[in-house]
Amino acid sequence: MVKSSTISSFKAWWTPAAGLALVLVLLAEFVLAPLTPPERIFAFDQNNYERPGRQDYEALRVLLTFPQKPADIAIMGSSRPRDGILAPLLAAQLKLNLGRSVDVVNYAAVGFRAFDFEVLAQRLIAEPRVTPKVVVLPINPRFLQEEAERDNLRFSLMGFDQVGHELKTHGLSAPLHLVETILSNGVANLYALRLAAREWVEGTLPADFKPLESNPIFGGRVKLQIQDADWLRANKVLTSLENTPVKDEQLAEYVKVEWPAGVRHLGEAETSAFVRTLRRLRAADVHVILMDLPMSDVLRAAIPQEGLQAYRAFLQETAAQGNISYIAMGQFPPFLDRDFREQSHLNRSGATKLTQFVSVVLTQYLEGRDP
Repeated sequence: MVKSSTISSFKAWWTPAAGLALVLVLLAEFVLAPLTPPERIFAFDQNNYERPGRQDYEALRVLLTFPQKPADIAIMGSSRPRDGILAPLLAAQLKLNLGRSVDVVNYAAVGFRAFDFEVLAQRLIAEPRVTPKVVVLPINPRFLQEEAERDNLRFSLMGFDQVGHELKTHGLSAPLHLVETILSNGVANLYALRLAAREWVEGTLPADFKPLESNPIFGGRVKLQIQDADWLRANKVLTSLENTPVKDEQLAEYVKVEWPAGVRHLGEAETSAFVRTLRRLRAADVHVILMDLPMSDVLRAAIPQEGLQAYRAFLQETAAQGNISYIAMGQFPPFLDRDFREQSHLNRSGATKLTQFVSVVLTQYLEGRDP
């Protein structure tokens, strides 16, 4: 089995700090966990790299801990812009439009919502080496949905200095995540241990493995988009809602999970965090382009309709008050069933269309025109 330098960096990991880490992990596992209600440890499965979104967040953790070069354009949001905006294609199109190179990174990740946005934006602002000039934020109604604190993925992005804000805002709502966050940020070489564990789980890494190119952030390498590209080269028909319609029971189950009964599109704490983060980005001289991302016809009709008008009015008002560029849903080109892989995510055809549209919007802004 081929191993990378990750394993060698693990050899020097055993220190007094490592012993303390082991003690804390044991306390969390055998003392705290049994006393914690299951809903409070939601998604605490740090070693399951098959879990949707886990690899996205692990890549973000490493890049935030070991900052690379600053980006001109940073994409943020959920798996929809992660799949839908192809960073290499966007960079190439911007270079063609502007006559100069533009660095693009795609920080979008599965489940990314208001509190994740706040944590990530704070990290990017605090470290000049990763502070972008422009943030493109395509969102849908789930982004500001209330009770978002139940999804604990934000802890994967959290720095030690953000723990206090977490406790002040949400209290001790996720004690196991807090322990994991403190350990990951406070113990030397713990990242080496985590990466070593991931390597063992996945088996082998190629000898030419390059973290900055082999992840969806810088390299634009999203598994299903790679598959679509291979299919197009082989003249295969892409999977889409047009040729593989979603079944009613599958759609109903999806909506039940993504939009739980009684949960509103606009949460009070979530909108506060959203506005607060937009102000911080503006204060750091980072321009935000907010987009009301289109949905497939079948999903748009299936989600709760109550409050949608208020949600879109809130986006428009917030953008106007915060000097933020706002792209309403009606400004996008039409996205058809053949552009969606399933009810939520774009296939290669739809992603190419969205990426080209985003390139036009960014070109207008970077040339000093109102997008």
